[in-house]
Amino acid sequence: LVGPRQAQVSKQAQTTRDLLRADISIAGKSYELIDSAGIAKSTDDIGNLAQELTAAATGEAQLILWVVDGTLSPSPGEYELAKRLHRQKSTVVLVINKFDVTIAQDSMERYRRLGFADMIGISALHDLNLPALEETILTRLPSRLEPRLSAPAIKVALIGKPNAGTSSLLNALTARPMALV
Repeated sequence: LVGPRQAQVSKQAQTTRDLLRADISIAGKSYELIDSAGIAKSTDDIGNLAQELTAAATGEAQLILWVVDGTLSPSPGEYELAKRLHRQKSTVVLVINKFDVTIAQDSMERYRRLGFADMIGISALHDLNLPALEETILTRLPSRLEPRLSAPAIKVALIGKPNAGTSSLLNALTARPMALV
C-alpha cells in the first residue's frame, strides 16, 4: 500500500521495533497508515516498549488490518489476540499474507475460525490482490472526512506477528519505500 520496500523485512523475528507512519491515498481519500512492530511476547525492555507502541496504535486506529502469515496455521496466541480484537471498537480486517504460495491459499478456512467476517488473501511482496484490499479499506472507513490542514483524519493500523508481512504491506499500500524489506 505504501510502495516498494520501505519497511524493514527480515527472516529474523522482531526486527522492526518502532512504528512506521505513512500517508496513503486511495481513490482520492487520504489515510495515515501505521505499521507496528508486530505482536509477540517480549523478554526485554525495548520489546516491551514496542508492544506498548503497537497497543497504542491499535487503540487510535479506526481500522485494523491484522496481517497473518498464510503459510502458517493460527497459533494459540493469535486465537487470544482475536478475542481481544473482537472487543475493540475498531473494524478489523484479517489480511492473510503470502497468498501467492499454494499452502497459504488453503489457509483461508483455518483462519476463518478466528471469527472475522472481513478476510482477504494477498501477497504484499508480489502485489497480489492489493486492489481488492484497497477497496475493502474504502468500504470499511468513513466516506466523509473532516477537513484537516495536516495529517489525515483516518488512521489505519497494521498489526501481526513478526514476519507476517506488515512491513511489505506498508510499502505496497503507500507505493513508496517506507521500511526496508
